[in-house]
Amino acid sequence: MIRTFLIIPRMKVFNANAMSAPFIIGVPSITSFMGFSHKLQLEIQNNINQNIRFIKTGISVHSFNLRSIKSGKYSLLSVTRNPLLRSGKPRSFIEEAKCNFEVSIINEVSGLPVSDNDKLVSRINNSLLGYKVSSGDLLSFKKPFIYSIDLDKYEEVKGLLKKLMLGYVLTERKDLIIKRNNEEKRKNSLDSLLDYLKVFVHEDKDNIKNHFKIESGWLVPITVGYHGLTTPEENINECREPKFNHVFCESLVTLGEFKLPTTINNIDDFLWKYAYESEKNYFYCTTHN
Repeated sequence: MIRTFLIIPRMKVFNANAMSAPFIIGVPSITSFMGFSHKLQLEIQNNINQNIRFIKTGISVHSFNLRSIKSGKYSLLSVTRNPLLRSGKPRSFIEEAKCNFEVSIINEVSGLPVSDNDKLVSRINNSLLGYKVSSGDLLSFKKPFIYSIDLDKYEEVKGLLKKLMLGYVLTERKDLIIKRNNEEKRKNSLDSLLDYLKVFVHEDKDNIKNHFKIESGWLVPITVGYHGLTTPEENINECREPKFNHVFCESLVTLGEFKLPTTINNIDDFLWKYAYESEKNYFYCTTHN
């Protein structure tokens, strides 16, 4: 099976939002990268071909730097000096989680005729620096390219994965949370999430043996979407986009894992797509079918 990908290598982003949920600070959420790809798709559809679709998106993180200062054993978020008010008085200092990072983005493309390959790459080269990524400024990137592979040919699949090195691709591991919920017969997934993330710094005096198997790998909490708390409403004051209905929502958090691209056996393990569950009012990104 032939599949076609658009790869934008080595995007350097400055001053991006590092707080993807009220209790998560780190690499920006996958939803922000999906939003970036969606906006890029709209521009390509409007200027090149209406049939082009980005059906899946993946990221490979090459470097990440949280903007913080270290004070003793602890790190504090750095604050910025914002412009003065019109009155000449200084603005309030607001502690924000900001980061700088370098990432490659890979989009699976459908509806792209070979004759439009050069037009697509040229359009991206000319317009991409005007984009925001996770509210951060895009400083530079290497030349995008189109890459087609036959999934039945191992060498071609590995060749694609090598183009995402040196970096770590983000995969979804909500299967671990489901497994833990079933083991403990839990309804609260947050406890299962914390089982894989929490670190104890004091020895248990009772020395109770833990039968819970610690999974190997670089496991992290990630924001993957939103849970609607209300029904869609119109005419909400201060709404950013009045032509769309407004829904109050909260973040959906699950477990993710960073892996070296060359350790991936199935490329769909790190390619994210949109999903919607109307009965639960969930709108989220997932790598699962």
